[in-house]
Amino acid sequence: MHFNFERIFKSNKAAAVIGLGLGVAIVLLAPFYFYPPLRSYPARIYSCLTDPRSSCRLLRELAFAHGREEPGKGSTGKGYIVDLSEACQRIIGATLDAAVFSTGAGVSQKTQSQEISPIPGVAVRGRFAEVRASVDGAAGIPGLVRAERLVTAAVLRSGGVVTGIRHGRGMGFEMEIGIEGRLLAMTVPMRVMTLSVRLEGIPGWPAVEGGREAARLAIIIDDVGYNLGELEKLMELGRPLTVAVLPHAPFAAESARRAKAGGLEVLLHLPMEPLNRAADPGPYAVRCDMPGEEIRRVVLDNLDRVPGAAGANNHMGSRATADLRVMKEVLSVLADRGLLFIDSRTAPGSVAVEAASAVNMGRALPGIRLAVNDGFIDNQADPASIKRQIRLIEGLALRHGSAICIGHLRRTTIQALREMIPEFEKAGVRLVHVSELVH
Repeated sequence: MHFNFERIFKSNKAAAVIGLGLGVAIVLLAPFYFYPPLRSYPARIYSCLTDPRSSCRLLRELAFAHGREEPGKGSTGKGYIVDLSEACQRIIGATLDAAVFSTGAGVSQKTQSQEISPIPGVAVRGRFAEVRASVDGAAGIPGLVRAERLVTAAVLRSGGVVTGIRHGRGMGFEMEIGIEGRLLAMTVPMRVMTLSVRLEGIPGWPAVEGGREAARLAIIIDDVGYNLGELEKLMELGRPLTVAVLPHAPFAAESARRAKAGGLEVLLHLPMEPLNRAADPGPYAVRCDMPGEEIRRVVLDNLDRVPGAAGANNHMGSRATADLRVMKEVLSVLADRGLLFIDSRTAPGSVAVEAASAVNMGRALPGIRLAVNDGFIDNQADPASIKRQIRLIEGLALRHGSAICIGHLRRTTIQALREMIPEFEKAGVRLVHVSELVH
């Protein structure tokens, strides 16, 4: 007997869909049959969502092995409490000891209790500390690097994690510290402390007016050199912005000349090798397999293509900026010409600060001047998102006295800046060229 399967499928689509569904179900359920330990997970997930006692047990088991479980009623309602206060205090104490030892100065702290509810019916208790410390300005960048390394090591030894770090223009850093575990596919974080470390008593620190630091903000606009029309619109804002020009863009030299004539500061947007080998930084990029002499030649050639550049920042470069040998070569060239470098911070593994310290160690002052980007403002290109990011950077400038951010030469970015400038000025934030914030 001959079966026409195509005809059967077309005449009975419902049966075909049911059959397909059964096939998918078999594929999904097969691992539970052949691997018995998985069989308990559906019941555990259901229990986790419906039974507070079981949820808490699973939370303790999979996430906070060093926490303490107790029945009770927290601010989250009836259920169980996972108490991490002792673990939080251990991390806070270890971090404070490291901060005092590494900075050689006293620290100020403000500690309070906290409670979060990652799962219905479960409260997680802990402690949160806000800590400020200072490094003598004479210690310079090496002092900051030493403090960051010692504090990070202390956090990890005490069972904490560094969940974020912002570097402030070569004048300090702010570190977010927490405890973090996983509950099935959910991340259950708890912030334990914020540590701010800054250099004190160095030349160029923002002046104090009426007991309050005058806030300064430098905005760098990357990828200039392709669109002269958008550059003209940027200059029409009439503010001291900084532009970073791609050296092999078709209008690189002309863009640099127009920007400088229009009151903007100019940087070389130096192409550097990224971690993603599929991403193309453009021609004549600095690459990690280049010998030192070739790196120097490439940097000098790119500088010559951007007349009047006050320094450079990296275009891409997540791989190259993490290579100490490469960065020492790049910064040596800039130091020889009395130029500055802005670490765009395209990846957290950058060693630009360490490289600057090594380059300056064998030189007479001023050496290489360096600062670090505090954040990108237009990773999402719509004006509302850009304005939200700008407000975050504005807040950073108001808290720390200054900040640096990076955007790109796009219509939406220029529009957002035009709308935000009155807000800056009303809040007391002054736009400056980035060279004012580099030390």
